[in-house]
Amino acid sequence: MEVKDKSVRSVSWLFYTIVLPLIFFVVFMALVLQFVFGFNVTQRVSSWFTQMPIVRHVIGLPPTPVAVPLQVAALKHEMSTVTAQATILTHKLLLAQSQLATADQQLAAAQRQARSAERKLHEVLHTVASAKQSASIYTNLPPDQAALILEKQSFLVQVAVLQAMDPADQATIISKMPVGAAAKLLQAGV
Repeated sequence: MEVKDKSVRSVSWLFYTIVLPLIFFVVFMALVLQFVFGFNVTQRVSSWFTQMPIVRHVIGLPPTPVAVPLQVAALKHEMSTVTAQATILTHKLLLAQSQLATADQQLAAAQRQARSAERKLHEVLHTVASAKQSASIYTNLPPDQAALILEKQSFLVQVAVLQAMDPADQATIISKMPVGAAAKLLQAGV
């Protein structure tokens, strides 16, 4: 209980010895300035208070207007910032467009390569299919006649036809071919 009384006494001492005399002094000086010296204290104090944004908001006054040159300077600064951002975005757009054009060119080249590879695959499949048919025809012919006809074909056709045959038929036909052509075919892996 004593500690509470001491804190209340110290607060009351502070109020009565410092705060109350200070308030009295300020009010007394305002009255002296207002009425003795003719200084318009109430107008100065009210204008000072109304310049504060919080007070203006509390009493319902609109925000303090900003001078036109300051507004123009602020707008110019904002405009230069936006212009700089627009320039940066324009450069980024141009870079992205060039990258897109490069990617489109690469895509077109890849598509051309894919079409070429597809054509080659189709040709190979066609050659393999025709080589199987030709192989069955060559195996039904006598080996001398098959070797004679096969020699007149291109090297790739010779390889394809011989690879489509049974190893025994291959050996029989290759043995009837000239030595140089037979060696070339054997080096090709037939």
